[in-house]
Amino acid sequence: GNGKAIYINHPNGFTSVYGHLKTANGEIENYIKKTHYKEQSFEIEMFFKPDEMVVKKGYVLTDSRIETDYIMDTPETAFGKNLFRVRDMNNAERKTILYTVKLKGTSTDFQDYTEYEITPKEDGADILARLIKSVCGVELDESIFKITDVNKALNKLLCEGFIIKRAYQKKREAYSDKDTKVLFDIFPDPVGMFVEIEAGGEENLKSTVEKLGLMNCPLESRNYGQIIRETTAGNNR
Repeated sequence: GNGKAIYINHPNGFTSVYGHLKTANGEIENYIKKTHYKEQSFEIEMFFKPDEMVVKKGYVLTDSRIETDYIMDTPETAFGKNLFRVRDMNNAERKTILYTVKLKGTSTDFQDYTEYEITPKEDGADILARLIKSVCGVELDESIFKITDVNKALNKLLCEGFIIKRAYQKKREAYSDKDTKVLFDIFPDPVGMFVEIEAGGEENLKSTVEKLGLMNCPLESRNYGQIIRETTAGNNR
């Protein structure tokens, strides 16, 4: 089972599940405690009517999908702390690829990257090709970034001299407001779940952390590749 869990039904038909919780917050936690005492039991189930316990945080659930990330590099590991990623994304409505280059910033306190990413249907393949050339020296034809089949895209990149440095899969739920994305990433055991905040800047990041009540949660300085490699003792591809 999920232990102590909260199920949130969204107007668009999605349901978010947060399991193995240590505690809830605010009105929900108070209601749980009252019900514990009333029922004199620690094993309880509570169901609310749609307008009885409304959850609001100013964020909208924008996507729920399965992502498979392929981290590409050259045999000489030219990308270093930068990143070139091919992401295969699947949700209930569509399947697509996201091509991404991430350039490492100077901060060591959080994951400081500048990202440029496109899908095959979007413009910007020329910019992505120039970024990759500037980092590793490999000149790619822009048509690669128009490929919609992940296996064909990977094979093409392998023929161009790239290697698959690492691959991993996760479930991602994305919540957004005007300036920020809050992402819940769930990996297979033993890696677990992480919250990723895309804030666009350090001040907005700090403000979002306070807004969500995450001040006491430890910041993770490692990227997902490092976390997975250390957690699985290097057994991840």
